[in-house]
Amino acid sequence: MRARQTAQPLADALGLAVEVCEDLRESGMGAWDGLRMRNLETTDAYRAWVADPEASPPPGGERLSHMAGRIASLLREAAAASDGGRVAAFSHMDPIIAFVLSVAGQPFALCRKVPLPCGGIVRARWTGSGFELVDFDLRLA
Repeated sequence: MRARQTAQPLADALGLAVEVCEDLRESGMGAWDGLRMRNLETTDAYRAWVADPEASPPPGGERLSHMAGRIASLLREAAAASDGGRVAAFSHMDPIIAFVLSVAGQPFALCRKVPLPCGGIVRARWTGSGFELVDFDLRLA
């Protein structure tokens, strides 16, 4: 819902419809879906997830590498299908950071150290063999 609301002004300005893509969804939290994090903070599983969410995803939850892969796949297909290869995609913090770390070749354990504020913008370019980061955390003026 939040990503769709963020996308709507751009879509309106360009006369386009917002298309909801399941692959841009937030991370799957498995058994933790719907639970408050403060209720999990004392568990070993939570502490392991905070320390390294790639190595220790929530029980039944999604790894950051999987999230990054589904987003990269969607963006690759969307760029190939678009006229001129330009695509605007809106998602949530964790999927965007997972994608950025993957493109930058950095370990997913760094995810808690990547600053991406609400409304932050990441620009990436498909090179034909992979993505490269163009700009990270641009602000709309």
